Amino acid sequence: MTRPAPPLPRLHLSEETVTEVASLIRTRLNALLSISQDIALGKDTKLFLKVAAYLLLISVVGGLTDFLTLGYASKFISFLQICSLFPNQIEREKEMTLSLVKGWTL
Repeated sequence: MTRPAPPLPRLHLSEETVTEVASLIRTRLNALLSISQDIALGKDTKLFLKVAAYLLLISVVGGLTDFLTLGYASKFISFLQICSLFPNQIEREKEMTLSLVKGWTL
């Protein structure tokens, strides 16, 4: 129980990496602010109404349920969507897998 703590590695970020990340964040944030400004000024009414509707929907759903239930429900819904969008690919993959297994057993 008297053994010393393991040494911690020295962490170092280069100035180039920090500059790249800051530049990326800056460009994304500027694009977001530009779109937000267009929405706020009423230049894109359709997009404004979509954003308002989605925020209202999120507010209503969030008020009816807790975070954990919402997470499990979204996982289940996304699984169902994936299965419904790609039924042909799933069958094709199943057939290819079976043909490979049959080829290996011969």
